[in-house]
Amino acid sequence: MEKYSNDVQKEINDALEKFEKEKIEIKDGYLWDFVKSRFYIKSLVANYISLKYFDKTILILEDNGRICNVSGRRQDRGDDMNKLLKKLIEGFENASAGGHIPASGGYFPVEYKEEFIRRAKKL
Repeated sequence: MEKYSNDVQKEINDALEKFEKEKIEIKDGYLWDFVKSRFYIKSLVANYISLKYFDKTILILEDNGRICNVSGRRQDRGDDMNKLLKKLIEGFENASAGGHIPASGGYFPVEYKEEFIRRAKKL
C-alpha cells in the first residue's frame, strides 16, 4: 500500500511544483491548466493550492481533449465561486457549473477553453 501512496504523493508534489511555475495571474488569484496525471488528484491539488493561497481565487482547468473541467476555490469566501464559474461559462453550449461559495466546479466543451481563459484574465 505504501508504494501506491508514495506514487500518488509524488504526483501531487509534482503538480504543486508545476502550478508554481505555470500559474497565470488573474484578478485576485491564479488560473492554471492542470497537467495530466495517472491518478484523479485535481481536486486534492486544488484544495492544497487554495489552502496555501487562502485569500486568492484559484481556477484550475483540466482538458481531456473533448471537455474542459474547471475547479474554483476561494477559502476566505472573498468571492463566490458558484457565481463566478457560472459567469465565466455564460453562453457556452453544453456547459454547466455549480457548487458553493468557497468551492465550485463545472465543465464546458474544449472549444471554449481560450474564451474561458480570456474571460478569467479580464475579471
